[in-house]
Amino acid sequence: MTELTLKAEIRDIKTDKKAKHLLKDGYLSGVIYGPQTENLTIKIKMGEFLKAFAKVGESTILNISLADKTIPVFVHDVFKDPRTNKITHADFYEFNKTHKLKSEIPLKFVGESKAVKELGAVLNKDLDHVEVECLPEDMIHEIEIDLALLENINDIIFVSSIKIPKGVKILNPEDQAIASVVAYEEEKVEVVEAPISTEAPKDEKVEEKVEEKK
Repeated sequence: MTELTLKAEIRDIKTDKKAKHLLKDGYLSGVIYGPQTENLTIKIKMGEFLKAFAKVGESTILNISLADKTIPVFVHDVFKDPRTNKITHADFYEFNKTHKLKSEIPLKFVGESKAVKELGAVLNKDLDHVEVECLPEDMIHEIEIDLALLENINDIIFVSSIKIPKGVKILNPEDQAIASVVAYEEEKVEVVEAPISTEAPKDEKVEEKVEEKK
């Protein structure tokens, strides 16, 4: 994936507007931090950030362009307003290019299982991400899992089946299941029979007449 560059401005928290006011003006507040630099407080145009974040997520390099330099970062975390669920702040991590990183990479399921389509099997998805380790420049955005590999009932896709680029190591156990198909079983409804009484039914009217004669 081609690296994206996002323009930003240094923000002086003592004199600049508060974060909530920046949002009203269409800006997102953010912080760049890491082992090679002091914390930098920045602001970015919200629309540009949202477009970039939709493409890179939290596991692809994003270049932050400032007036005097460009800093390669990962979007480490985003914060949202609990009422609106809209992003209000972002943390950017500046990495060391020579040090390997660990990250959780989302799995993207593609294709269609023959067992599900033609045999009526049930698809189980056991994982939605895996943990990987690699140099920053080798980090990937997502991993595709082809469900077409599940042709027969009881077929399983294991971590060992994942095809990944050179330089990327998956840390999950190789025998861990990612997805599988099993036979569809109809839910059995248990029928409970009412107990059969051996006593003869009593005629209430006859009993009443007997009582009157007494």
